[in-house]
Amino acid sequence: MKDKLDKTLWKKVKFGNYVEHVSDRVIPNREDSATYIGLEHMERDITEVRRWGTDIDLIGTKLRIKKGDVLLARRNPYLRRVQRSPHEGIFSAHGMVLRSKSVELNQEFLLRFMQSELFWDGLDRIAVGSLSKTINWGDIAKYEFLLPPIQQQLEIVQLLLDFENSTRSLLMLDKSLNDLLNQTIQVEIARCDSFKLLPQVAKVLDSQRVPINSSERNLRQGDVPYYGAGGQVGWIDHAIFDEDLVLVGEDATLDVYRIYGRSWVNNHAHVLRPTSLSQDWLYYVLSRMNLKSIATNGTRLKLTQAALNSIEIPIPTNEASALDNIRVVERSIASNLDVIKSEKLLLSRIRFALFGGKI
Repeated sequence: MKDKLDKTLWKKVKFGNYVEHVSDRVIPNREDSATYIGLEHMERDITEVRRWGTDIDLIGTKLRIKKGDVLLARRNPYLRRVQRSPHEGIFSAHGMVLRSKSVELNQEFLLRFMQSELFWDGLDRIAVGSLSKTINWGDIAKYEFLLPPIQQQLEIVQLLLDFENSTRSLLMLDKSLNDLLNQTIQVEIARCDSFKLLPQVAKVLDSQRVPINSSERNLRQGDVPYYGAGGQVGWIDHAIFDEDLVLVGEDATLDVYRIYGRSWVNNHAHVLRPTSLSQDWLYYVLSRMNLKSIATNGTRLKLTQAALNSIEIPIPTNEASALDNIRVVERSIASNLDVIKSEKLLLSRIRFALFGGKI
């Protein structure tokens, strides 16, 4: 394909001359929550958004979107989040909604060009800010790129579609395997015939957390993972903990996750050290619970330590056997994810071959 592309026919154009920045702002209502797409729903190197919706009341203005719109996350361009909207709905005001406004630019080609290394190399150079870089339309509108003739655009889209379809099949398998994992965990939980309160199976280490503001943390960069309510949010130069733990978000989405070895945990995540149960079993149980049902719901959700301590943990008769059944599925998920990673890398290399690295 690369040999067939006559790049002498490609012309240098300005992004803003061919792409429309759509800023249709709306105040969301309760029904809009079902179709809402936030930056947290977006993924790198996936053509179309796969997740959407929120249980949290939406505050402030959002962007109205149509099916097929190109959605770009303005914040933190290093995450390289740009995808197609799968439906009409609303989008985060921290994003950007883009559409081709010229018959010379195919919308599907626009999306795939924006997923290329070339495009993101350019955005890295024009993003503003120090701690959390942001992309502004005024800057991206001036961005120059090489535009192929429309027929070549269609050929490029078709080539990339073939590889994307392969990745899409793997992603569907990933979803099926994760559904199976959830079913397997629920079956093993249902087999339990006894329960213990959380403090009887784990020690809460919240008193050992050390809050630190972002300014100080930026001066203490190191190789120790720094964790918050939803997972790792940075790095720091010193460890508070050095063991395998289960963390439960104290606010926001109340995420549950496992960490291993050296770490620093801020005061937005509860820290649990399993005592009479394994780390894995405690994680499996807590991550499948509806923690929102026991959280206080003021201006934002908050899971207090008292509420956490009131949780009853199901105790398996044979924990080793239960974990073996779960881990069989987890290994299949990990194996499939390795293939997905390889497919994404191949697709990235193909995009690089088609578009190049720099103009």
